[in-house]
Amino acid sequence: MKRSSVSLVFNIFLVIGGVILIVGSVLSYKTWKFTKTAEKTTGKVVDLITSRSDSC
Repeated sequence: MKRSSVSLVFNIFLVIGGVILIVGSVLSYKTWKFTKTAEKTTGKVVDLITSRSDSC
């Protein structure tokens, strides 16, 4: 009985850790992709127009 519960807890942590690893990898890739495709400029922001794109 004890061995079974330890195995169950280990598998639960393994699954949760795997999900966190996958989510972290996807977010890291999206951040890397954004920094590579962002437009680089020099200057000063004088007016900010906010917009949201729901295509992502």
